[in-house]
This record gives sequence, C-alpha cells and structure tokens, in this order.
Amino acid sequence: MKNIAKVFCSVAVLSAVGFGQTFVVSNTSEFRAALENAAANGENDTIILDKGRYVTTSDDKGTFEFNDDEDYNLTIKAKDGLTYKDVILDGNNTEQVFSFKNTNDSDNITLTVSSISVVNGKANKLDGGGIYCSKNIVVKDSNISNNFAGGEDKGYGFTPFYAGGGGFKSVKTAKVIRSIISNNKTNINGGGFNSYSSYIENSKIFNNYANGQGGGFNSDSSSNIQNSEIYKNKSIETGGGFNLGSVDINNSKIHDNISYTRGGGFDSSAAFIYNTDIYNNIVDEKYFRYKDYYSNKASGGGFYASGKVILKNSKLFNNIAKSHESYLKGMGGGFASKSDAIIINTSFVNNKSENLTGAFLNHGNSIIVNSYFKDNDYDFLTNLDRWTNLYDSSSYSYIINCTFSGAKNAISASATTLINTIFESDDYYVSLHGNSKIYNSYIDYTALANKENKTFIKKHNLQPSTVGDVMFADNNITLLPESPVINKGLNPDSEGFKKLIDNDDIYKTIKDALKTDINGNPRIKGGTIDMGVYEYGSTNEGTSSPTDVQGNNPSINSNTIPNTTSDSGGGGGAMSWLFPLFAILLFARRRFIDKK
Repeated sequence: MKNIAKVFCSVAVLSAVGFGQTFVVSNTSEFRAALENAAANGENDTIILDKGRYVTTSDDKGTFEFNDDEDYNLTIKAKDGLTYKDVILDGNNTEQVFSFKNTNDSDNITLTVSSISVVNGKANKLDGGGIYCSKNIVVKDSNISNNFAGGEDKGYGFTPFYAGGGGFKSVKTAKVIRSIISNNKTNINGGGFNSYSSYIENSKIFNNYANGQGGGFNSDSSSNIQNSEIYKNKSIETGGGFNLGSVDINNSKIHDNISYTRGGGFDSSAAFIYNTDIYNNIVDEKYFRYKDYYSNKASGGGFYASGKVILKNSKLFNNIAKSHESYLKGMGGGFASKSDAIIINTSFVNNKSENLTGAFLNHGNSIIVNSYFKDNDYDFLTNLDRWTNLYDSSSYSYIINCTFSGAKNAISASATTLINTIFESDDYYVSLHGNSKIYNSYIDYTALANKENKTFIKKHNLQPSTVGDVMFADNNITLLPESPVINKGLNPDSEGFKKLIDNDDIYKTIKDALKTDINGNPRIKGGTIDMGVYEYGSTNEGTSSPTDVQGNNPSINSNTIPNTTSDSGGGGGAMSWLFPLFAILLFARRRFIDKK
C-alpha cells in the first residue's frame, strides 16, 4: 500500500484541523484496504480510483463494504480526467457490489459516488443490487446499470414499501446528477433505485423494471426532477416510470413507460409539472395482481395523482389508460387526479381511455387556462363519444381561453364558468352542471346536453350557424385573419370578467395566465382579447411554434447526461490546496508572534 502510506503522511496534519483523508487506489485489494482504513480513522474520507475494473469476485471476498458508526462522509470518485467509462465497480452477477452502512444517528451522513460505473450487482435477498446505503447518497456523473435486488426480508410476513432498489437503495435522500440509471431490476419496489426522497437533475433513467412499484425509481416521500428523461421503464404495480409522494418536475421528458396497475408515466400523491412532455405512456390492468387493494385502478395513462395537480407549459399526448374489467376503470388517458387541478398553457392531444375521459379525469376543482385539447378519445374500444376530453366532478370549474378541436370533443364538468373558449368540431357534446356560465365563447348551443337547464347563463357567445367556421390555420391553433373569434373575447381586466370570477385568488391566477397566449405571445392585440388559446397578430420572438403545442415535435433543452469530464470537487483534491493552506497557517503564526 505504498501510495496509501504516502497519503496518510500527507494528510496527517490536516486531520487535526478537521479536514478529510484521501486515498488513491488502483486495484481491488487497495480499494478494500482504503475502505477499511477510512471507516476507522474518524474523518471524512475520499477514495480516488484509478482506471480499471474493480470486481468483487476477483479476490473471493465478495461485496465491497464500508461500516462505520461516526458522523463522517465518504466520497468514492474516479481520478481526475477519467469518467464512468474508465472506472467500473463490478459485482460479476454474483453479489451486491457495494454496501455503505453507518449506525450513527445523524441524518446528514452522505455517500458520494462520482464518475464511476456500478454494474452487474446481484443481491438476491437484499436491498440495493448495485449499492446499499443506510444514509444519504449522491450519484454524480456516474452509471448504475444491469443490477438486480431481490429485496430484504424484514420478518413482517410481507415486503415493505421501502424495500428493493435494483440499481441502488438509499434509506435517506438520493441525489442523481448527470447520471445514467438503466437496465436494473427488482422483485420489489424501485427498479432503478429506491429511496426515502430524491432529487434528479440532468439524468436519464430508462429500461428499469420493478415487480412492485416504481419501474424507474420509487421514493417514499417527495422528489424533484429537473431537465431529465425517464423512459421505457415498467412496473407491475403503481408508477411505470416512478412511484412516490409529491413531485416537482421541470423541463423533462417522461415517455414510453408502462404500469400494470395505475399511473403509466408515474404515480404520486401530488404533482407540480412545468415545461415537461409526458407521452406514449400506458397503464394496462391486464396483468394486475392485487385487484382489491388499489383504488382507481388502471387510471392515469400519463400519470395519476391522489392530490393536487399543477400543469404549466407542458404537453400530454398519446397516453393510454386501459382496463380489462368493469366500468369506472381505465380512466384518464392523459392523467387522473382525486384533488384540485390548475392547468395553464398545456396541450392534450390524442390521449385515450377505455372509461371516462381521454384527456383527464379530475375529482377536484379545476382551473384551466390557455390550454388545447385535440383528438382525445373516451372508450376508444367501443367508440362511445361522451367525455372524450375532461370529466370534472368537483364543486367548480373555470375553463378560460381554451380550444377544443378535432374529430371528437366532449366535456362533463360541475358549476362551470366557461369564458373565451372555442369548441370546434363536427361532433361534440358538452355537459355542464349546476350554476354554469358561458360567456364570449364559440359554441353550438345544440351541443349542450342539458341546454334547457334554467340555471345556465349564456351571453355574448358566437354560434357557428350564425358566424360560420372558426377559420383556423392548418395547425388548428392559430387563427386566419378573417376568423370571427378575433377580438371577440371578454378582457380579463374588465369588470364583467371580474364578476364572473368570484374568488380573488382564482382571479389573480387566471389574470396572470392570460398575460400571454399558449405560445408565450403577449395578450392583448387590437384592444380586445381573442377567443381560444392563440392571440392573432401577436408575436414574441423565440417562442415555440404552434406545432410544438400539439406534440408533433417534443423537445426539451439539451441534457448533459452525463458529464464526461470528471468533477474535481467534493473533497477529492486535498493535495491541490495542501501547500497554500500551510502558507496561510505559517503567515498567521508569524503575525501572532510579531504581535506578542
């Protein structure tokens, strides 16, 4: 251990003032020795691995292990200039690759894995096929692939929610940054990984499988997903892409995931989604095992949320909810929710469900502004037409400046205030209940299911039989110059508009959303707002094209997944600042002596 001995000597002084110890290793035996020494030295430690494949079976000693009981962190990283393609921890499809266990009570202890691949782990009766971490974990610029976890038997007579983690298991928080999590499997929950909470940034999670919940990953609590892509994952139970508590998603893609229970793209308690494409996800109850355990089975092709939903500047298209059983299953092709939903500048295109609503099903109150619905289909197997777009069983709904277009359009909503909205279709059906109001909209009154309802208030609307066609451009969103709906809306600043929105907070939400149209173009042009999602004659350089709204060209900002340049931070460069530190200490000592 010549190199390690040199490092011991170099950092001995630094340890006394609270700095970590650094080990540089180049083979399996040196790596094991570094882990053992790091666990015993009472410091934060960094182990730097040189280029090579570190195989658990090469010395017949099995899983690489780190066991500690003190409040210190451990970083394992590739040598500067190397990437996860150069440094590989390999379980040889025989055993768990790495185990990090710390019995200290601190919740801040963290294992960091940087610029390393962890592959071919096999933990038949354990959690974490690639890595097990009893504390927090940070996976940076790394690749966790081709691992398997059977799940640990806790003696409960069943496998608990938090068991599993094909790629890795973290008892606390997992952070995945600029990394790949792929082709991992578990018999329990979290094909890619399993954690209490999670943060994912600039990463790809794909081709993972869970025989339980969360094909891509499973987090018991909250998750934050930024600029990432989660796709082609599969789960037998809830959450094809992922399963968790509440989730914040921004600038990401979630697509081609499958769940055989609920939530094709994902299943959550609450979802806050911005600038994200959710498409080609499927929930299909065909192979579902626990038929009496989950409520709302086969619901939410794109996603399912038991709590609040916020969707802004996003696209949901080509998602499917299928059921092979009775009525009231297979609901919400785009998404299904049991609570309130706020939907702004979002498009729903070609989503399908077997029962109740192709676009979305919501059992809470809804605010829908500047949003586009086209060719969503309810009961596509039997070709029934009712509620192809949305079904809302709440106490109120606000549908403002939306456009419903395509071959089939239908909605069912309670106590609805519908303003500046276009219904353009050869065949549509609108069922509004309670004290509903329809103002300044393009709508055929003959399509109202309960048009004789005396509680309806209908004012300043345009009838197709009177004004003719809407006159969309070919994309069914932008308006031609001769369109009758231009300058025919009700301005959000007007007293009439304010009176229709009888809640100050809701009014503010709607008014803020109407500062622009669905493409980000400023409203209002020509003195009066247009009906529908698009403001004619208004442009905003740099905004997305209308075809993007329909889901024909899904894109997000370029991901750096993963960064192939090694991260020199994280405590791995102790030697680089060793001599400047000594110079500072020496200078301070001399000034102290001079003062005396």
